[in-house]
Amino acid sequence: MQTPTTRLTTRAGVRLDIRLAAPGDEFPIDQFFDQLSPEDRRFRFLATANRVGRSLIETMTRNDGRDATWLAADADGGALLALAMLCFDASGERAELAVAVRSDHKDHGIGWELMRFAMDQARERGAQWVEAIESRDNVAAVNLEREMGLSVEPLEGDPTLVKVSRKLGSQPA
Repeated sequence: MQTPTTRLTTRAGVRLDIRLAAPGDEFPIDQFFDQLSPEDRRFRFLATANRVGRSLIETMTRNDGRDATWLAADADGGALLALAMLCFDASGERAELAVAVRSDHKDHGIGWELMRFAMDQARERGAQWVEAIESRDNVAAVNLEREMGLSVEPLEGDPTLVKVSRKLGSQPA
C-alpha cells in the first residue's frame, strides 16, 4: 500500500513530495546518508561515522503511529533530498526533531519546509513542545531554528552542544 504524499514547494521553487518512510525504504535511506558529507553526518548523529547502522535505518521505516520518519523527494525526479524524524517522550508532550538535507541540495529552503512540516505533524500528534540537540558548530541549523522561533540554550553537561526548543501553539508553524 502506498503511503499518502504531501506536496510542498520551497522558497527556491523546489517541489517536494513528502511521505512517511515504510519497510522497503531501507536502501534509499542508506543511499541518502551516503550522500551526506562527513560533517553533515556528524551534525545529524552527533558522532563521526562512515556508515549509518542497518538497525537504525530499519527503525526509521517502522513508523509506530507516534514516532515517525518522513522522506522528502524531489517531485520532479524522485531523488531523496531530505528526511525528518520525530521521536516523542513517554508522555507525548515533547517531540525531538531531527532533519537532514542532502549536502548538495542545501540553501534551497528544503530544511525550512521540512522542519515546518515536521513541527505541524508534532502538533497534530499532540506534542506541546518540539526540541532538538545540535552541535554548536552547526551554525546553519541553529540559525535556521532561531528563524523558526526556537530558543537556543546551552546543553547542561556538554559545552559542545545546544538545546533548541519551541512551544507549539494551536496554529501551524
